[in-house]
Amino acid sequence: MRLFLPTLLAVAVAIPAAAASLPAQPAPIVGTWNVEWEMGRQIINGEATAVIAKGTMTVVVSGDSLLATLTATSRSDNQPLTRPPFTIGGRATATGAVFTQISEATLNMNGEERKQRSIGTWTLQVNGTALTGSVKRVIEGMEMDMPPAAVTGTRKG
Repeated sequence: MRLFLPTLLAVAVAIPAAAASLPAQPAPIVGTWNVEWEMGRQIINGEATAVIAKGTMTVVVSGDSLLATLTATSRSDNQPLTRPPFTIGGRATATGAVFTQISEATLNMNGEERKQRSIGTWTLQVNGTALTGSVKRVIEGMEMDMPPAAVTGTRKG
């Protein structure tokens, strides 16, 4: 019994040390994706029309977080691309990631334009080379319930 206890203690100490030295597995969402997402909505006379962007999303690990940079290459309304690429931060989940985007929405009501803070929650899942999920946006100060908009993509490369 005497030899067993020191051996057991040595093994108990060695296991956490070995586990700490193992590199963490990268989140399945890390990499570059061809994606489509709703970049905004036009609401004219109460009728909402989604503006869909196509582009790339590159996800990298940054410390204990993830950073996703989205670059639009086209818009469904064929308007010029005026927004620069943007980066959002988030956390990995077992099947993908959840990102938070804080931006400024431009509201034009009866010809009067104003800016309002917008918060988007991107909830994304990875299944092999497919990316699916949604972005739920809330515009502060507006009592508009906007349903989540679809996000889709495929791994690039």
